[in-house]
Parts: sequence; C-alpha cells; structure tokens
Amino acid sequence: MHFKSDICKVNWYTITTHNNIDDAVNDLESKFTEVANRHAPLRKKRVSHTISPWLIVKAMRERDNAKKRAIKAKFPQLWEQLY
Repeated sequence: MHFKSDICKVNWYTITTHNNIDDAVNDLESKFTEVANRHAPLRKKRVSHTISPWLIVKAMRERDNAKKRAIKAKFPQLWEQLY
C-alpha cells in the first residue's frame, strides 16, 4: 500500500457537503488521520530515566557554592559536603 494512492482513494467530496465549517474540518481530519495512521501509526516509547534539567542545575549550583565556601573558609568539613 502506498500513502499517495490511499489518499487518492478517499472520497473527499463529502467534505464539501457539510453546512457547518466545524463539521467539514472534523470530517477532513478524520479521513486524513485514518489514512495516516495506517501508514505511520503512533508508537508508544518508554523513557527509562528522566531527570528534570532544573534539578540538575540546582544541584550544580549548590555544589559550586559549597566549593566556593570551602575555598574561602579553608575549613576541611566544608570539603566533605562536596563529596
């Protein structure tokens, strides 16, 4: 089956028979979606590990601030916060 030939087989004339534009658009969308799903169906993908980027940035900022405090204070216990 080829997408182009399937699109050509659809009876598009029925879209022009609607009196309401919303009905015409819904008909157009459903006809196109039906053909598109046959050729390119939606696939579900499972994402194994998601980390929010703002959490990473926050953690990096806290690490950098702890390092600055440790360098400035010259206090060994502050170095423990880094690692």
